[in-house]
Amino acid sequence: GQGLSEIYYRTIKYLMAVGIGIAVGTTMLAGRIIVLFYGHGFSPSIRFLQILIWSEALIFLGYVCVGLLLALDRRWELFWQAGLAAILNLSLNLPAIHYWGALGASVTTVATEMFALGFVLWRVRRARISFGRRWIPDLGRIIAACAFMSLFLLLVGKLPLIPVVVLGGCSYFGGLVLTRFFDEMDIRLGRQLLSTSGV
Repeated sequence: GQGLSEIYYRTIKYLMAVGIGIAVGTTMLAGRIIVLFYGHGFSPSIRFLQILIWSEALIFLGYVCVGLLLALDRRWELFWQAGLAAILNLSLNLPAIHYWGALGASVTTVATEMFALGFVLWRVRRARISFGRRWIPDLGRIIAACAFMSLFLLLVGKLPLIPVVVLGGCSYFGGLVLTRFFDEMDIRLGRQLLSTSGV
């Protein structure tokens, strides 16, 4: 129904903003994160984190679709998704690892998660739950906010990592506000959340 489609759209919208924002921020700060927690000896793993964080963003987005399909009692479709994703991952990994090693495995992981997300989005759409192309302007605003955050991170890059992460998150949120990512419904929902939490 229309109500379920609206909930689906709002959830995807918020998760897309959070997932992409975290992925971009982690990609930019991967070097400092690895060095802080593991030392300079693990510097070669920086590029793997920069790639694999995008698979986490895709998984993040897929959660809402998986939950929706479960609510619609379409478990068999999730079975097919898992099976096809496993076959694809194995098929891609065999040549990728042979030629490019761990880097190839990282790329195939992202490719597999892209397929898995695309599959569940397709099945949700087939269940007649859709929000059309409303996500396209939202994605554009997220990209603009990520660009703003990236420039800000470059400016404050010499600060300690924790303040950089906090300030980067604030700049990203500010970018979303400036691009009018949040519409009237989002603001209303935010106020309701704050009022119910006693803030």
